Amino acid sequence: MRSIHSSILLTVLLVIPNVLWPCSCAGPLTPEQNFKTAYAVFSGKALEQTIVDIVDPRGSYKMYEVVFQVDQTWKGVSSEKFTMLTGLDEGSCRYSFDVGREYLVYAHLWESDLSTSICSRTRETSEASEDFAYLNSLSPTIEQNYPNPIRAAGTRIRFVLPVSGHSSLAVYDILGHQVIKITAGYKELGTYDMAWNGKDQRGREAPPGVYFAVITTQRHRKTIKMLLLR
Repeated sequence: MRSIHSSILLTVLLVIPNVLWPCSCAGPLTPEQNFKTAYAVFSGKALEQTIVDIVDPRGSYKMYEVVFQVDQTWKGVSSEKFTMLTGLDEGSCRYSFDVGREYLVYAHLWESDLSTSICSRTRETSEASEDFAYLNSLSPTIEQNYPNPIRAAGTRIRFVLPVSGHSSLAVYDILGHQVIKITAGYKELGTYDMAWNGKDQRGREAPPGVYFAVITTQRHRKTIKMLLLR
């Protein structure tokens, strides 16, 4: 299921050096390898591109500025605009975007800039079924809370997000009613450690019993069982 981030425009600056270097790719990478090494991974439609000139200590460059309408994000895209670089032509590993087409983009850090190239797995979404299968299979993990059973001091809940995006951690009672939402919103991939003090959303002490901590992302949901004692 695709998660659409409405009204997010991604501006991609594709920098093209005046001096050409021969393109030499080390070999095809798997989706897993490219995801682990990429700084940002997203899919979206190329809306427009323009050429601009830039001069920096490395020399003079021509830039392609490409505007994307973002559809899905897995890593590193949390702001409305984004910049990255590519070469002048196929000889310098340029990836050529066509306006109106949709792409899955892997952006890598090059010095202080972001770049993509024909050596990465950047490609049209119609040709990225293997990549989407891998990316959408990445699900969060949630460890058993500690301490458990929970007493007056409360407990801590640790979970790992393998991809960036919107997620929430909430506690539910045995009837499925939400007791408290501990955290919700956009998070970068990584490990998070949250506390629950045994109280509900209004600050009232929850009664003793069985509770469930649930981590929910755009595509997955994981649950652990907890016991609260008084």
